[in-house]
Amino acid sequence: MKVKIKDTIYDSNLEPIMLIMDEIDKENISNMGDTATKYCSYPDNTDIIEIKKFMKINMIQSRVYRLKQDVEIGKDMPLKKGQELVIVTDVVYCNGNMIPPLMQDLFYRFIINNQTLFDDVTKQW
Repeated sequence: MKVKIKDTIYDSNLEPIMLIMDEIDKENISNMGDTATKYCSYPDNTDIIEIKKFMKINMIQSRVYRLKQDVEIGKDMPLKKGQELVIVTDVVYCNGNMIPPLMQDLFYRFIINNQTLFDDVTKQW
């Protein structure tokens, strides 16, 4: 295991590393997709684009995600099973409409951190 803090990477093969997680971290990690190898925790006011640069992650160019079950993305913000959320160049859309800018981060984080709640139904042309 390796841990990156700012610009320094620590390797558990060279020194002990301990992660101290809260319940949200544990839940997010348990919902990661099978191919996910990175998890990042950061302050709420951090720009998601800066986090992607920090993590060296490319933008999501075009993906369609369909919910497998009813969920609540936030307080009084339910989404029904079968609802599709679309990400195009890291912008989230619902029912063909762009999610308002101030809610983009909430929806984007929810999708990325809860991959097991979705089926990826992106068409392969």
